[in-house]
Amino acid sequence: MWELLQSFAAANLEAPADLRDMLAVAMALLPLLDAEAFEHLFVDFLLIPGRLPLDAAHWALVPAPCMGIGSALPTALACSPAQAAQVVRRLPPADAARLRTTALCLGRSILPGLVAGYVLARLFC
Repeated sequence: MWELLQSFAAANLEAPADLRDMLAVAMALLPLLDAEAFEHLFVDFLLIPGRLPLDAAHWALVPAPCMGIGSALPTALACSPAQAAQVVRRLPPADAARLRTTALCLGRSILPGLVAGYVLARLFC
């Protein structure tokens, strides 16, 4: 977890002050956080406008499964299908099953593809 935050901090030296401040606070709090709390903090970080897309090296540092990462799906999908796929790969098993079941149900519906995609992207929000 520490490596993940250090990597983001190093990559964001030119980031706005509020983003640098959030990283500094996250790194200071890391010893006090359990894994689940850290994952939620990380998801909040991902949802900051302009944070996505992440490169492969950063995605490799994201825990899998990552609790709460489904809420980043709309942001990732707006970025690119590849970023959305990275989020889906890190969904907890129960969330992945729910997404799969919803996709199968929507696939059998008469909804246009764009509407079905919209529903899937917002399933965890």
